[in-house]
Amino acid sequence: MSSIFLSQIRSFTHFFESDMMTGLNWSLSSLVLLLLSATSSSANYLRDPSSVVFKHQLPSMPIVYTFFELKRHITGNLVDGQPFEKQLIVWSNLWKKAGFKPIVLTMEDAKKHPDYEKYSKAIATSGNLYEGGYEHMCFMRWLAMAAHGNGGWMADIDLFPMGITPGEGFSLPNDGRFTSSDLHVPSLLSGSPEEWRRMSTAILDYGIERIKTTQDYTDMFAMMHMYEENPNTYIQENRVWRGLPYKSKGVMDCQAIRNNIAVHLSHRSVDIGIQRGLIDYDGDEKDIHKFIEGNRAILAPRVDMAWREQCGIDMGFA
Repeated sequence: MSSIFLSQIRSFTHFFESDMMTGLNWSLSSLVLLLLSATSSSANYLRDPSSVVFKHQLPSMPIVYTFFELKRHITGNLVDGQPFEKQLIVWSNLWKKAGFKPIVLTMEDAKKHPDYEKYSKAIATSGNLYEGGYEHMCFMRWLAMAAHGNGGWMADIDLFPMGITPGEGFSLPNDGRFTSSDLHVPSLLSGSPEEWRRMSTAILDYGIERIKTTQDYTDMFAMMHMYEENPNTYIQENRVWRGLPYKSKGVMDCQAIRNNIAVHLSHRSVDIGIQRGLIDYDGDEKDIHKFIEGNRAILAPRVDMAWREQCGIDMGFA
């Protein structure tokens, strides 16, 4: 199932980068790529390229990108892809519900960057940065975003919309200057094409220097350290709610999240939610990681529904 899933992602990626799309502005694309099917009942998670819907058939929507590639264990074996495939479907559906066009980038996009070979080899060191591993691919996603050439928004697959509007999607924060909406955490990023090219080079060059003296490193650490050394490198904003926005189990804290535009259901934040009693879990401690990975695709729609119902939200795009 995972090989079919990744093959379909790459098929859409190839189509998006074909001559038909060359030179189009990211916010006014003539083609809408409806990447993900509305159900998870079939292994065919992505629509066939022949089902592309043209602009005159569907109102133009701002694009939100994510990066997905099934990670490998240090032994070289692929991890179980099913939880991530389900999560990617939910990610796509919730962003569409918020009025955005979700597009999935993969390693095939990163490889189109002219400096891919240089950076991929330089970053692939010992420790957590082995090639095909999660942290290595987190660095490679910067190349994928720079390579497609349209700039715009990039969100993690565990980052879900909660207040961001299509208007904000079209009009990038800070006039297109590179912006992290989650402080130093690269869960929701935005910038013009020029800014994405600048930051992708900057963060990879910085990471390469740091891993000479630090065995385990991440692009998040690079974001944090770069900002500490020079706050003018990029703009930090605090507009993402980390974790479950509940006052108690199932009860939204509408006042607390009123100024946020998204919610980040990271592994760590969901773990904290379990410890606080916001999520029911009665399994063994050793199984909690697997439980979280398998349940974020269930949690995200529940949080979205609770937000809309309890906080009186009607975005008008459902």
